[in-house]
Amino acid sequence: MPVPANVGVVQPIAPPPNVVSYVTMQAIQPVIVNGEVMIGATLPAAAPVYPIPSSPYVFAYVNGQRVLVEPTARKIVYVVR
Repeated sequence: MPVPANVGVVQPIAPPPNVVSYVTMQAIQPVIVNGEVMIGATLPAAAPVYPIPSSPYVFAYVNGQRVLVEPTARKIVYVVR
């Protein structure tokens, strides 16, 4: 049976400006992980994530990029540019 095309695919999100602003203003230590920081990538369990007030997402600072993460699957849903 073929796997539907959308299985395992992460839909990127468009976070509100206040979420992006909050994430960029937090003073947290970056971590280095193997692999590319991109939408759909899974963060390793050792990479710390931080809550975002009034948001279903958490964020992390990995490989010099701040990212929004879906907390259950730990998949990146947005890369702050």
